[in-house]
Amino acid sequence: MFTKMLSFEWRFFTRQPSFIVTMLIFFLLPFLSVILDNLQIGSGGNVNFNSPYSIALTMLILGFFGMFLVVNFVANTAIRNDEMQMSEILYTKPINPVTYQLGRFFGAYF
Repeated sequence: MFTKMLSFEWRFFTRQPSFIVTMLIFFLLPFLSVILDNLQIGSGGNVNFNSPYSIALTMLILGFFGMFLVVNFVANTAIRNDEMQMSEILYTKPINPVTYQLGRFFGAYF
């Protein structure tokens, strides 16, 4: 049950437009901040692009964005059963709720 739910959630999220936009943002933002001189995330002034301060600040900013985006995906997974009125049907079946919920959580997290 765990692997089935994990694969279902992975397929569900990879087909969503918000997932594609999120992946583009997390690819283009660091890539363009290294390539372009006008776009600087972690360095400014007389600091090198690859200095420890610059790398730490870039990771902090990207982690801040990532925290909100992961919460968006996981919250969608958590409330989807109640929103679509499927929770009553699912919990009447002989499934283990722990493996079901863990499969959905890890599918959204990955």
